[in-house]
Amino acid sequence: MKRDIKDLLIVGAGPAGIAASMFASKLGLTHTVVERRSGLHRHPQAHVIKTRSLEILRRFGVDAAIHAAGTPVEHQRFTTWCTTLCGPEYGRIDLLGRKGPCDRFFSVSPSYPANLSQNKLEPILYDCAKALGGGTFLFDTECLSATTQGDHAVATLRCNDKVYEEHARFIIAADGAASGVRAGLGIDFEGPNALAQFCAVHLEADFTPLVQHMPGVLYWVLNPEISGVFIVHDMKTTQVFMFPYDPKKTDKASFTTAYCETLVRSAIGCDHPFRVSNVDTWTMSAQVAEEYRSDRVLLAGDAAHRFPPTGGLGLNTGLQDINNLMWKLKFVIEGRAPIELLDTYTRECRPVAQRNCQRSAENHERMARVEEIIGVSEDPVAFEASIADLFSENGRQRRRDLQQALLEQLPHFAYLDVEMAPQYVVGAFGSSLASELPPLMTKEGYTPGLSPGSGLPHFEVETGVSSLDVLAFDAFTLFVSSTFQRAWSDGLQAAPDLMDMVRIYPVSEPFRHKWDRLCNMEDVAVLVRPDGHIGWVFPASCEKKTEQLRVALDVILQKQAADLHATAPA
Repeated sequence: MKRDIKDLLIVGAGPAGIAASMFASKLGLTHTVVERRSGLHRHPQAHVIKTRSLEILRRFGVDAAIHAAGTPVEHQRFTTWCTTLCGPEYGRIDLLGRKGPCDRFFSVSPSYPANLSQNKLEPILYDCAKALGGGTFLFDTECLSATTQGDHAVATLRCNDKVYEEHARFIIAADGAASGVRAGLGIDFEGPNALAQFCAVHLEADFTPLVQHMPGVLYWVLNPEISGVFIVHDMKTTQVFMFPYDPKKTDKASFTTAYCETLVRSAIGCDHPFRVSNVDTWTMSAQVAEEYRSDRVLLAGDAAHRFPPTGGLGLNTGLQDINNLMWKLKFVIEGRAPIELLDTYTRECRPVAQRNCQRSAENHERMARVEEIIGVSEDPVAFEASIADLFSENGRQRRRDLQQALLEQLPHFAYLDVEMAPQYVVGAFGSSLASELPPLMTKEGYTPGLSPGSGLPHFEVETGVSSLDVLAFDAFTLFVSSTFQRAWSDGLQAAPDLMDMVRIYPVSEPFRHKWDRLCNMEDVAVLVRPDGHIGWVFPASCEKKTEQLRVALDVILQKQAADLHATAPA
């Protein structure tokens, strides 16, 4: 009897794994998701959902639900450093105009970031995945191993002490930072394994009386008794107090509820009711897997990279992994591309993860300057004396230095470069233009442009409709001015084998303004991949349009070798 082999087995039902199911259903790929936990995450973890992630999730129509469930923008205004929540402040960063639905984001995207704890995000994504109906979720199911056997992959699963095999054409390992699949494949991480150890105390409280005059998500508490950070997931109901500890000096077993209650009271600095709902510990790492693929098993999300939380890049990088990977799997499974296309997943996404890992580590290191000026010390007497001096008449210059150091933290909390789609350097893209199109003006490190490998910039194509809204999940989109629509359509009509691969979207006259600026007032045709990254740029008036498209697709899909600027026939 021939075995029924599904297209995909997805290991892990965190944000990356659930998103993989969502994409698989949209792409018509049969799949199963297995998760060793009994359900979705119950406690807050990651909470920053950046603009690019919202652009990706917008394609599934869940962005409105995410914003409705997230932290109101008026509660995200400040990032504060203080002795205690009720004590003197060292200073704040004011993020007014940098959060929520504002021109800062809408000038470059149809979306804007959200602050929503992972345990609230996952149910939204899970409900979407279930509504799409393409896959099966199995909880209480652990993946013991994954390997390749010929033309498919095999996983050994365990559920209720029953061990069995599951076969699929490919396996996506999105099983978290301690990925058993990655370890079983022998894929190592590069980078430091342990930058610091932390204890996270999950709270249930109404913080409104404490912070309503300085509403924000993060409150860094620094005093001789305790140093840590309050993460306010919901001002009225849910917070986490996180603090570092040295495992050589403190056994994590000592973090009892009673002990943690004492620390939290010291950090609050006044008598305020709260309940400890959970206590856990975790290790801060800054690592990226050496490879993202072992034959028919691919890593994604925290299984492929784990960052310091400073910057909120981990969850978002995982969603970008899935966005990059899924259309490639679709094309390979359907035989429209060779398996070598999957090599571009590592080539494109791993450098982005390395960049984000470095940015996260730099944010963590930059924070040390603030602590240095404040005089954070393990000697409580010296620490107390430093605080007293800082707030004294003699501490004026130190206070000025401190305010400057706080302002220098701004890229940690508000910077468009890491909000937007990354620029891939080497991968499945190229151009037949003789020269590069210059990017538009840089804004907070982000430079929208039409260079191959970059994310398609946002521009209006219809009233209220973004260029990002019209992309196909399973085909390339060719943007060209309406002037050249007929010529390119005729070229496609002459090549039936390309008709289901490319869809033309004409940019009409009323919406040409930003398009023309992106094109540097030249006439170009831009082929955009299903993941929203630019695959190829042609002269719009080029001859032999069918041949141009065929060569471009062959290069993008790795049917023929080419470098970044591979040239199609004139």
